[in-house]
Amino acid sequence: MGIFPINVLHNIVHLAVGFWGVLSYRSSLGSRNYSRGLAIFYGLLAVMGFFPVLQTTCGLIPIFGNAIWLHALTALIAAYFGFVAADSVSANEREGTAVGGRDRY
Repeated sequence: MGIFPINVLHNIVHLAVGFWGVLSYRSSLGSRNYSRGLAIFYGLLAVMGFFPVLQTTCGLIPIFGNAIWLHALTALIAAYFGFVAADSVSANEREGTAVGGRDRY
């Protein structure tokens, strides 16, 4: 389609990130850590896309154009689930209540 600059190595990186996500679903802590790592990784990629020297990561992976806002949006969503939503779940776990407000015990 030509909307996003990609190459084979870029696709491999996305497959690896997806595989990591599938592995992290087994626990709440793993999911939160995955979201936090994803937020940091994609946030860094979004910032790197603004600097011409870093836009191709040494000629290996293109991260410019529309990829910048896509990485930034992905980082924001992952940051919400990794840092903000995780805090509310942790607070409910400390109180001994489920998210719906019912007692767990």
